[in-house]
Amino acid sequence: MSNPPYPPPLPGPMNTPPEPAEWLRLRALGVLNNLVGMVALGRRAGLTPEQCARFVVEQYRDHGFHDGWRTLHGTGNAAQFAEIFAAGRRMLYDEVIVSAAEGGFLVRSRAWYHDPQPEVFFFMDVELPELDRFSVEVMRVHAEELAIELDIRRSGEWEVALIRPRKEP
Repeated sequence: MSNPPYPPPLPGPMNTPPEPAEWLRLRALGVLNNLVGMVALGRRAGLTPEQCARFVVEQYRDHGFHDGWRTLHGTGNAAQFAEIFAAGRRMLYDEVIVSAAEGGFLVRSRAWYHDPQPEVFFFMDVELPELDRFSVEVMRVHAEELAIELDIRRSGEWEVALIRPRKEP
C-alpha cells in the first residue's frame, strides 16, 4: 500500500528546523513541562511531591528496573549512578560538574529554569520548591533501591549532590 501524494512543504519558519541549541532548549522545556504537570496532577490527587516521586520509583521497581540495574552494574555502583544522575541533570540544568569527593562523587548543577521561571509554573500553579522536592526525592529513592548514599543540598543557585556507595550497618 503506498502513501497518497502529499502537497509540497510550505516555505518559511514552519518547516525550518531550529538550531541544535534551540532544539536542546525546547526539549528541556518539554521535559520540565511534563514534570511540573506531574506534580500538579499529584497535588490534585492529594499527593505531596515526595509521594508522587515515590510512586514514579515504585513503577520502575515493580517492573524490574532496579533488579536489572543491579545485574548490569552491581549493587552500590556509585560511579554508574553518578553518570546517570549527571546525564539526567543535564536535561534540566545549564551547568553540571562532576568531581571525585569523599569516597564517591560530587555533582554540582545549576538549573536554567530557576530565574526566570517558565510560564508552566504559573499555569500549573506549582511552586519551584515543589518541583525541587519532587526531583530530589525521585533520585533519593532510586539511590536507596540501588544501595547508593545520596545527599542533595542547595547552595545558592546550585544543587550539590554527594553520591557514594551506602555503608551497610
